[in-house]
Amino acid sequence: MKIILSTFYIINVGDFILNVVFASDNNYVPYLSVCMISLLDNNSKDFDKINIFILDDNISNDNKNKLESIVENYNANINFINVNVIEKVEGIPPIIRDNVSSFTTYSRLFIPSLLPKSIDKVLYLDCDSLICGSFKELWDLDIKNYSCATVYDQYTTGSKFIKELFNLNQDGDYYNAGFLLINLEYWRKNNIESKFLNFLVENKSKLLWHDQDVINAVLKDTILPVDLKYNLMSCLHELSFDSVRKWQALWKFYDKDVVKNAQKNPVFLHFACIPFLRPWINSNSKYYELYKKYASLSPFYNVIFKNNDFSNYELFRYKIYNSFLMGLILSILPMNFCIKMKYNRQSKEYKKIMESRNN
Repeated sequence: MKIILSTFYIINVGDFILNVVFASDNNYVPYLSVCMISLLDNNSKDFDKINIFILDDNISNDNKNKLESIVENYNANINFINVNVIEKVEGIPPIIRDNVSSFTTYSRLFIPSLLPKSIDKVLYLDCDSLICGSFKELWDLDIKNYSCATVYDQYTTGSKFIKELFNLNQDGDYYNAGFLLINLEYWRKNNIESKFLNFLVENKSKLLWHDQDVINAVLKDTILPVDLKYNLMSCLHELSFDSVRKWQALWKFYDKDVVKNAQKNPVFLHFACIPFLRPWINSNSKYYELYKKYASLSPFYNVIFKNNDFSNYELFRYKIYNSFLMGLILSILPMNFCIKMKYNRQSKEYKKIMESRNN
């Protein structure tokens, strides 16, 4: 697979450089801006240079200019890479674009071809997040014998159904793809992109978590798990570990002390899967003030907080989320059951799409 690369800023070989990749369409740029600001604020002192690569799914020129203005006050530079070229690669099934709200999510699978060959390691971060610590210790981690390093998924790792669906070892692990320390040298040497593509073609009707399913199925035994503090997801922002473990069958997960330390000293806060707990939506969120602090430095501040008023229904949902009643509901409807329901619904939607194509 060959993809035309953008022109990149050249930096000195001897510098201690952090390479970070984000992926965004035009709608998500405001939240990307906050994530970038928090990244730069907490990491600029630990690195000689921070290279930011944006996998660009039709971001407007005006928004690109605003993102570029953010890095001007830091030892950083920003590069935009048009991901539309991925769709022109022969073999990518059209269902990918039909089956997700944004094609952006699949672009991380093709990072080795999108970035210069001189870069052999990158940190990929979802932009529905906030960085509140340094990545220096993580960046120093030796991953030469691994495809990537990441964190167990806090919603799906206990699901027997997912593992059966993709022929994963029931005693194995399932990882979250919103944070990935990627060994690009390993991906290129082992033709990982081609393996991703083959898996996409063969399993396009099964994918529940899209690129995350692909990464887990293809890379499975080559992933190095790292500390939970590098991807603390929404459920563990608000709920106790015991509640989350029971609901999501996390019997094989980080131990309680690791979870408590991550909750006390998070590096990467990931606001995934539970939209009404996101701080730009919910002023009751635990991290609302911290998020607002970084958002106040963004040129998109007014856009981010324009529609963050909580409706009565959403407020009710938020309140019961931490209550005994929610604990009871979660005991009745465990995560594995919810995942099966999602799969059945998605299979029906996929079937409809294919039937409409054939007619």
